[in-house]
Amino acid sequence: NHEERREARALAGEAMRGFFRIRTGKPVALNAFGKSVLEVNCGLGMRLRAFQDYGWTVAGTETSAKAYEYARRQALDIRHGWLDEASFGRTRFDLALFCGSFGELPAPMEAVGKLHDLMTPDGLVCVLREPLAIEGAAPPADESRLVLYTPDSLRQALCAGKFSFESEEVEGGAGTFWFKAKRGR
Repeated sequence: NHEERREARALAGEAMRGFFRIRTGKPVALNAFGKSVLEVNCGLGMRLRAFQDYGWTVAGTETSAKAYEYARRQALDIRHGWLDEASFGRTRFDLALFCGSFGELPAPMEAVGKLHDLMTPDGLVCVLREPLAIEGAAPPADESRLVLYTPDSLRQALCAGKFSFESEEVEGGAGTFWFKAKRGR
């Protein structure tokens, strides 16, 4: 469990550094008091706890009943179910995070539309360490995934009028992608 927490902190730190690099164009401290993050399919909430430690306001969704219950017991603001089913009222997020979970969405276009509605103007979406369908790359061992995107199809899914593409880094069979919410609802 300590190794999982260490990995969760490292991934959260990677997302925070990317957020500030894209927002400011330079490295900035991770502290983000006043910033908010939504993690889609957040699991046990370990990455959200790492964000919380740096002053972020956190929220998430989780489809697994057991993971949802655990995260709620950790006093995290989690909604049970898929993103397109979740209600966050008037809350808007500066950052939305998918950590290897975008391919699990059963209705990605509905989720992208809902996500856009939940973002602040120019809010950022990070699709972190997403397993990809890349020629020559081994498929992930986890057979529960519903869809493996290519880098092009992932960009197309998020850029269909709702987000603009910012950057990507593909290594091996996974990639990290950044998108910015387009203004207007």
